Amino acid sequence: MIVCVYVCVYVSIFIFMLYLSTTLPDINQIAERENLRPEIKFLDVNGEEIITYGDSHEYVPLDNMPDDLINAVISVEDRNFFKHQGVDPRGFARAMLTNLKEMRLVQGGSTITQQLAKNLFLTNKRTIKRKTQEAILAIYIESKFTKDEILESYLNNVYFGAGNYGVETASKDYFGKGIYDVSLEEAAMLAGLLKAPSAYNPKYHKDRAIKRAKIVTSAMQDNDIEIAEVNFDAVEIIANTFSTGAHNYRYFTDMASDLAYGYIGEPKQDIIVNTTLDLRLQKMAEESVAAYREEIEGRNADQIALLSMQKDGAIIAMMGGFDYGESQFNRTYQAKRQTGSAFKMIIYLAALENGVRPRDYIEDSHLKLGDWEPKNFDSKYHGDVKVEEAFYNSYNIPAVKIMQQTGVNNTISMARKLGITADLEKNLTTALGSNSVSLLELTNAYTIISNDGYNVTPYAIKSIETADEIIYEHDSENTQILKGKPLKYINQMLEQVVEKGSGKRAKIKRVNVYGKTGTTQNYKDAWFIGYTDKLTTGIWIGNDDATATDRLTGGSIPAALWKTYTEQANRVAKKVKADGKRGFWDMLLGITQDNDVKPASSTK
Repeated sequence: MIVCVYVCVYVSIFIFMLYLSTTLPDINQIAERENLRPEIKFLDVNGEEIITYGDSHEYVPLDNMPDDLINAVISVEDRNFFKHQGVDPRGFARAMLTNLKEMRLVQGGSTITQQLAKNLFLTNKRTIKRKTQEAILAIYIESKFTKDEILESYLNNVYFGAGNYGVETASKDYFGKGIYDVSLEEAAMLAGLLKAPSAYNPKYHKDRAIKRAKIVTSAMQDNDIEIAEVNFDAVEIIANTFSTGAHNYRYFTDMASDLAYGYIGEPKQDIIVNTTLDLRLQKMAEESVAAYREEIEGRNADQIALLSMQKDGAIIAMMGGFDYGESQFNRTYQAKRQTGSAFKMIIYLAALENGVRPRDYIEDSHLKLGDWEPKNFDSKYHGDVKVEEAFYNSYNIPAVKIMQQTGVNNTISMARKLGITADLEKNLTTALGSNSVSLLELTNAYTIISNDGYNVTPYAIKSIETADEIIYEHDSENTQILKGKPLKYINQMLEQVVEKGSGKRAKIKRVNVYGKTGTTQNYKDAWFIGYTDKLTTGIWIGNDDATATDRLTGGSIPAALWKTYTEQANRVAKKVKADGKRGFWDMLLGITQDNDVKPASSTK
């Protein structure tokens, strides 16, 4: 009986492998050295062309690549490259053991040949079918081409981030020189990029790039390669040169390019990427930011980030800084900063879900917890105040007491429910926004509130298509993670912030506005995040080096700038929601639940 089972299993595997082998693509293009990169066209949500990434690919023979680069790549990516026949059994087994230990797909165990097969012929989907096809293709490639030919094709086609395919293009972009002239340090940086091109991009994350490059040189030594003493601090990274103010959409398309590569792998033919960006709103965001730049810089702040989303999570406008031509670092998601009182929305929402009510009273009085004595912004105590009043005036001491009452774990649980993945300290300083979070994550948390408590995930790409078919389409399942009184209460309280609290400068006539200000210690960061019935927009202003501004608060320029942009954008933006499917009982409960909170009026 057992023998029969084994036979059936082996026969099934053989048939499966035979089937996959009959569907293999033509690998002869590996030998073609003049193949151009596919054209990638980005369209906005209305079908308007944003930008087209054409062919900037320069093919370089392996003989024209330095030994340091070749040794670096092999040592860190596939140290047994010259020994295996396309698949490394030991490496594969080691990866599978790690995956079993972590109970998830952590490592793939792919050789350079497998990576080449995936990059040229397959997608990035992590499925058994794809991994099996990858292995079969790798073995087939090894039988048809020499190791040098495989390595040459790999290094000329692999993605190095920022739209750079191939070592020559990447070397010129990052270091301003051809690949033959790179130093050992630069070669190690290039090899280090292969693991995560965006994370180790030396233009934006030089410290990370150096740390990764040191791992590469260590791997080279472990692979018995002698290397000279290295000095990574001496490596000069070439800054991008763009005409001032003309390429601010590139904050968005650079991110969308990396996302597209992650969704479908390296494009094999011309593709169209249908994005969520609305060029009309993007222009409004750019003009609004430009209008306030002089005033912001006059308050000793050198940078800004603005992110605007629809209720379903679609990113429709993005400014990762004042000017893409001056700095390509995208502060909407690549930077994490302390949030100040903008995080209090989460603190109070957690309390509301645990029984606190807006008209409950809490004592705003002296508080000392060990060596820590939190202070209010105005350095005063206000006695017994209503919870809603403490919130819209952004008092600090009541926030700490409310979090203390709710429990640190319950508060952090609420943050996770709202999509905050950043590290959060399990102490009461979290009540005052002491943790660093990206503008993208915090804006998304407010978007969930605006979307009737249905969870949403930020997205930038609606679909990707070739001339013949759609090869990727955005899809998400939305469930209502917040409902009932807590959701109504927090909306009411966020509206009061703008009506009579710290966010008055964001008020727009005849538009319901909900939002929260945030100012960190020593005025290092100023935030305003708010929403209407159509859009959620987050704004951060500060200095890249985290030095203090000239007393810039979230209720000042950030709130005013938010109003300037939103007042225009709200007129043309579409009202898009991300509702989940509601069953009979959900609708019945929605009709019969206690409505003791008066809904906001439709006009102001």
